Amino acid sequence: MKDSANQPKSLTTAVPGPDEAEHRAIASARRAITEMPPRFEVGTKIESENGATQILQGPKHSDLDGWRTQFMAAFGTTSETVVGVEIQRLAKALRHRDGTPDPAELVPGIRLG
Repeated sequence: MKDSANQPKSLTTAVPGPDEAEHRAIASARRAITEMPPRFEVGTKIESENGATQILQGPKHSDLDGWRTQFMAAFGTTSETVVGVEIQRLAKALRHRDGTPDPAELVPGIRLG
């Protein structure tokens, strides 16, 4: 068996630059991104009380109704029930196996309305 630590490293291969079609596609993507509305964001806060830890999610601004509307648009629904269920599913997905929240996966503490 050969020792992989003693194997010679492969030579770096020159990568060609983008062709004209790729330059146009890159420029188009840059324009599209600058024209996009601000991204939808969720503020997250962790609260612990009596040994129970809760993940609270809400807007990073004071317009709760506008935030709910953005959330509905992000999920492609007009159902507040669907939005509520999806928020809970996201919060559960960000927990450790033991059920505690993983702060590294959450947006840093945000004041929720």
